[in-house]
This record gives sequence, C-alpha cells and structure tokens, in this order.
Amino acid sequence: MSYDNLNSAYLGFNNQYDLITVNDYNAQNMSGRVKVYAGTYTTDINIKATSEDSQDFMQAKKIVLEATSNPRTRVNPDAKLNYLSNDYDFTFFQEYNQITFRVGASISLTKGLYYINWAKTETEQTSTYSKTTHYHHPVRTLVEVVEQVANKYSFTVDQLGVNAIKGTETPDIGIGTTNSPFSDVTITFGLSAGTDANISFDPSSVTFGPNDLTKYFRINVLDTYDLTASPQSQTVTFTSAGTDAAVYAMPSSFTFNIAEQADDKTAGTITSWGQGTATATSVTFAPTVSQAGTLWWAMTARKQGADDGASSSCPSIDDIKLNAAEPNVPESEYSQA
Repeated sequence: MSYDNLNSAYLGFNNQYDLITVNDYNAQNMSGRVKVYAGTYTTDINIKATSEDSQDFMQAKKIVLEATSNPRTRVNPDAKLNYLSNDYDFTFFQEYNQITFRVGASISLTKGLYYINWAKTETEQTSTYSKTTHYHHPVRTLVEVVEQVANKYSFTVDQLGVNAIKGTETPDIGIGTTNSPFSDVTITFGLSAGTDANISFDPSSVTFGPNDLTKYFRINVLDTYDLTASPQSQTVTFTSAGTDAAVYAMPSSFTFNIAEQADDKTAGTITSWGQGTATATSVTFAPTVSQAGTLWWAMTARKQGADDGASSSCPSIDDIKLNAAEPNVPESEYSQA
C-alpha cells in the first residue's frame, strides 16, 4: 500500500488537533482494524483521546462521539452493523481519557470490509485560555466482518459446588459467554433422564441479547423427591434456539447431587468482606462465607467524621429482600424503591 495514495479526506485525517483513536487503528497499514463474526458482538474496544505533550487528562470538558456505518463501503450495511457503548454512551468526561464500545454484525450480513463514520460534539473548557476545539474525531475505522462460524463462541456454566437440598432452591447458577449475540440466543434447561415433577428450573429458560454476557438460573427440588426410589444425582441439559444459536456451542452436561435437609439449619456467616481500595466513585468486595447459600446485603451511609456507624440505619433483611432485583432483571429496568 502506498501511503501517499491514501485519501485523507475520505478517511478523515486531520493533524491540526489532538487525536481520538479507535482500537489503535492505523489506516496506513490497517493494523488494529475491528474484526467481528456475523451473529455476534465484539468484546469491549478501546477509544482513546490523546492530548498535548501526552498529558493524561482530557483537554475538553466533554466529548460525545457518534458511530454510524459508511454506506459507500462494499454494500450498504443498513442496520446490520450496530455499535453499543453501554458503560459510557460514547461520552468522554474530564475524569478519563478512554472509553469503550462494541461492534455487532447481523448473522445475515455479507462478509467483507466496512467503515465506521465518526462524528464528534465537543464542549470546551470554561476558560479564556482554552481553545474552542481540541480534538478531531477518529478517522474512519475499518471493520472486517467474517461470515457466521458454527460454534465460534461457547456458553459455560458455573459449577454448583454443593448439593441441591430437598425442599429448597439452589443458589443462583451462572451461565455465560464472552461475546454477546447480535440478536438473540435462548437456552432451555432440561434433565437428561426426562421430566421429573419434583424438579424444576427457575426460570425454565434464559434469553441472551446484545447486552447480555451472564444469566442465572436455580434448581428447585421439592420435598417430595424420594431419594430411596429416585437417583441421588441428576444431569442438566442445555438446548439452544434463536436467531444466532448456530454461532454458539452449548455447555457440556451439568450434574448435581440431591440431599436431604440438614438437621442444623443455622445460617452461615460472613468470615471476610474482602474489601478492596475505595475510590471517590467505586469500591470492590469479595466476601468469604462459611457455607454455600444466598448472600443478602445492603450499603448504608454514615455522616462525615462519624466512626461508630450511629448515623446509618441498616434496613431489615425483609426490606432488603423486598427491594432486591430478581435474577436476570436488566439494570435499566430496575430501581430500588
């Protein structure tokens, strides 16, 4: 490729301003181009804003990007290419100079090379010394769409780790993948030995969409399950359906054991909260518990300077359960009362 023959106007080169780069894409040799398989979304892709003298902060007060498909590349992809930035909504604020987004391709999109067009709205700093415009929008970004590949990605399921106890539901069991589907994949749970009236799944199936990487289900074993006449272990099967099902391999069979309720029903304890470093906006926890089960928790505020917790009031466990989201409810559809 001859660098001199690159069309700077078409690709969007402009060296007058600081750059915003996508996946470190280099239009001169096409390194860093985005690769996506039909029927799926990519994992998170970085968008970085550079600044004068490599300063590690934003020069602008706010930048909002808009990504659209270039209709002149190969065939017009219409709505068969899509771009999501769930965590950042394609918006830079002063607190950071890197955001992420994902590229998705419909399972019916023709394989080939496509370009992303970028537009930018910049809000300048309130200062007599600040320039009106600091940044140029990213250059057109090349996207390579690969036609659908059977079982390209896989779903995996967490191990239960404990027995399923008669008369109860198991703790949440996670099932997930690395790359979400472009449209949908539905997984239905069953038993390899056939339907058993004493065993059910909650929910009976889960559907993954563009914003879903992990879903949860529980196994409910009724107290009427007879361990003397029925197997002490059962195997779960996973059946897929949906627009993008062919792209995903199902988990291998999942076996769990069934046991009677223990005589000692004392609740487990939290032996450690495993609190990480708290920042101005976030903190992480990795709690350790004495036995398997469901952990209910709440966070409360404390007046500045207080060290005895007297200014905080922890709700009752019933209130916590009442206001807790059910498994698989999207955050956008849930708000605590």
